[in-house]
This record gives sequence, structure tokens and C-alpha cells, in this order.
Amino acid sequence: MVVTSGIERAIQYYHAFSEYLLEENKPYKAIIAFSGEHEYGGVKVTESSLNGFASNLIPDKIQEDPYRFLIVAEKIPDRLR
Repeated sequence: MVVTSGIERAIQYYHAFSEYLLEENKPYKAIIAFSGEHEYGGVKVTESSLNGFASNLIPDKIQEDPYRFLIVAEKIPDRLR
């Protein structure tokens, strides 16, 4: 798990991890976790749009292959929102 200082940094790490794993031909993937919607590169993104699956599946997905890395910033549990 990588805990970052903010959502922008988490997204940067997510893309860096993803690119590195692809370049090195590794079978692993990263998951990103943050609350809400954030603009990055002129596009509004959510953790679901980046991960490709619903946010509520993160706890289950991180325990499955091919996911090995969880990158987190400012994650507020749904019950507290």
C-alpha cells in the first residue's frame, strides 16, 4: 500500500505504477482509492473510472490476482459521507 499526500499525487503514482508494470511486462496491476471526483489532465476521474470496476469492490479485488498495489489518498468511507 502506498499512502500519498493527496489525490493528485495518488493519480500520478497510479499512472507511474501502471506504466512501469506494463513496460516491465509484469502480470500485476495497481488499484487506486480516493473519495469523490478529481480533475486530472483536463479530465474528471474517479477511482471507478481509473480502476475499471466499482469502488465497493476494492476490498475484494485487492485480495485477488493480478492486483498487488493499492495507492490511496483522502479516502473517506461511504458510511461517513
